[in-house]
Formats: sequence, structure tokens, C-alpha cells
Amino acid sequence: MTHYNTFMQNRLQAFAYPATELDLYECSGFSQGDGVAWYGILDSAALRALAQRQVSGCDGHAPQQSAYQRLRSRLESKRLFELFDLYDGLGQELSLEIYRKGDGRYHHWNAMGVAYPENALDMEQLKELVEEDSSEPDLHLKRWTVYERAWDHFFAWLEEDLKRTSRAIDGELQNIKLAEYVEEAEVWSFETARYRFELHEFNDDDLVGIGPCEWDEEAMMDFLSTLAADEGRVTNLKAVILDRETGDELASDCIWYWFVPKNEKGMGFNQGRRSVFAEAIDEVRRQMSAAEAGSYAEAA
Repeated sequence: MTHYNTFMQNRLQAFAYPATELDLYECSGFSQGDGVAWYGILDSAALRALAQRQVSGCDGHAPQQSAYQRLRSRLESKRLFELFDLYDGLGQELSLEIYRKGDGRYHHWNAMGVAYPENALDMEQLKELVEEDSSEPDLHLKRWTVYERAWDHFFAWLEEDLKRTSRAIDGELQNIKLAEYVEEAEVWSFETARYRFELHEFNDDDLVGIGPCEWDEEAMMDFLSTLAADEGRVTNLKAVILDRETGDELASDCIWYWFVPKNEKGMGFNQGRRSVFAEAIDEVRRQMSAAEAGSYAEAA
């Protein structure tokens, strides 16, 4: 699993989707058809969690409401959870399926649809069951219009939330990928009478064993959330020390996946420069010591 997949899974869980039980597709990019999508069954527990998120409005998607609208919303939410309890009380599983729309070539905000799974009990069938088996059929049937309205509102909210959440996570992943893009360039140089010091940014497609995939999940998410929020970027740095007279490379060293805070580019490179040049400078000193020792041996 890539760190992009792990990020998507954690973000979906934060939005109350049971990510570990769904099929996730991370195709986030910058071309038409790119994006993120997920498919699978939302069981009763998952639907309750999503309904609770809808009620709380904690994701910032809830519109401004008047006092009357808030009261009506609370009453409607109460009836929605009564409907969940009604399914449970009759020994029925309330579930929905997030299915793949189209030919399956693309996975993005518009590739997901919502429907009852095959052989699932829909509202009309539940009503018939209530009339036959419920201990309080008159009470439930009296409220049925409210049940239906609450369910329809939740269903419509879920369809829109899939799109909103997909766009949100896709945007965050795009920020991460942009932050990880490195354009090769010489970013700093300095010369003394004897040496030339160069600092380069470089691309490296082979980062096995380096970067977030090797971190624990909490540290990974903390760092990737920083990139997702566009608070900085990462780079690979290479230090090179050259003999100024001959142009020969005397030593070099690299660091990978170095964080450069946004609006603090100089500080980021200064810290990175000190880190990556330390070993290279030590190598040149070892060469000088060895050369001097050789000269002393010849003189002796």
C-alpha cells in the first residue's frame, strides 16, 4: 500500500466511511478522469455513523439554518434513527451499496452511485413487514411519511457527500503530489580558494526504504496532512565538493525527502545544506589527512 492509499483510507475514516471494508481506488492526478473513489456495502453501523455526521454538520457542509429549520432537522434526525431501530427490531439489515458507474475505466467524484444492494429490504418492503410483524404497527405507520422524508433526505445527502468527500480528498492528494515533485536544479554554490561547494535538488524515482511508507501511520498522517494543507514541500538534496582548480569531484552526499516549510525556503535549504554537507566535508578531510600522511611517509 502506498502512502497515498494510506492517506486516503485515514481520511475516509475521518469522514465516517468504513474504509477498511471498501474497495478504494486512488487515481488522483492532473488529467481528465483522475480522482479517488470507493465502492462496497455500507451496513447499518456505517449508515448510522454517516447519519450522525450528517446531523452534526461537523464537516462544514451543513448550510446555515434558522431556529425552526434546526428544530425540524433534529426531529427528522430522531425519526431517521427510529427507522434504523425499526429495521434492527424486525431482524432486518439496513444497507446501501456504493456502486461503480460507467464502464469502470475512471475513478473519481462522479464514478460512484448509491442503491439498495441486491435482495435488500427497501422502504416499501419494510412498510409491509411493519404491518405484518411490528408490535406497534399503527404508531410506525402514523410516522411513515416522516420516516420516508428523513430517509430520502439522508439518501440525497449521501449521494452528494460522496462527491464532496471525493473532491476534498482528491484535492489533498494533489497537494501532496505537487509537494513531492522535485525539479532538478543547482540551488546553492560557494567557492573558496581551493574548493567549490554545490547544492543540487534532484529527482529520484527509486525511493524504496525512504519516505512516509517507512514511518508509523500516525507520523505519516501528521506529515502528509502538512503537505495536504499546502504548508511546505519535500525535496532531495545532493551536496558536491569539487576541486576548484581541476574540477574533479572530491566527495558527495545525498539526503532524500527533506521538508522545506512554505515561506521559509531559505531556512529549509540552510538546514538541509548543513545536514547533507557534513558527511561530504568529513570525507574531504579524511582524504586530506590520508594525503598528508602519505607525504610524511615519503619524506621519512
